Amino acid sequence: MPTRFHLFQQGKTDRFIFNYTFDHDLSDILAENFTLKVILPEGATNIKVHIPFEVDSIESGLHFSTLDYIGKPLITIKKDNVLAQLHKQPFQVSYDFSSQGLLIEPLYVIVFFLSCFLVAILYGRIDLGFNDEKKSKLD
Repeated sequence: MPTRFHLFQQGKTDRFIFNYTFDHDLSDILAENFTLKVILPEGATNIKVHIPFEVDSIESGLHFSTLDYIGKPLITIKKDNVLAQLHKQPFQVSYDFSSQGLLIEPLYVIVFFLSCFLVAILYGRIDLGFNDEKKSKLD
């Protein structure tokens, strides 16, 4: 989903706040086992979850996707019996994230392709043959 409506930077600091509504999209339907997962950017630290009501469990873990080295922080919120009229309230996830962390994945790609090119260059310059043929000129 686009985060421009839900993600805000706190002043000029590296602190970000994610605001979202805790509910499902269907009104007048009871969700018996409701699970909400929030995946934060790789390198996010000091994560805090603020929910205005009691939930069954809040778990944290890591989510790995393409080009992830250390994994993205994953917050899983579980609650039984969620009804839109009762639980349609905003919650917040706040975290610290340095803007330099955005350079990690492009650096992975650059280093990978640079190493591939260096291996190709070295392979082209090294003679791995065992032939000991010497050409001699007879006058």
